[in-house]
Amino acid sequence: FYIESIDIGNAVNEIQFSRGTTNTAGALQYCRENIFTLDAGDRATSPNLVIVVTDGGSNDKDVTIDEAYRVIT
Repeated sequence: FYIESIDIGNAVNEIQFSRGTTNTAGALQYCRENIFTLDAGDRATSPNLVIVVTDGGSNDKDVTIDEAYRVIT
């Protein structure tokens, strides 16, 4: 958990790049199934927010769009 923007920037700079595909849909699905849940503290009265940072376009655009809609509903 970061409060200061400099700390976020430093954490991002420390991320190791690994070659492969960009599974954006999988990242969104993970958020929906593991973060935006009552057990994880999700509140029905607060909107869910995801900031996606990737190394390129999603490897499956249609599935990513579908999953994005599932996250916000």
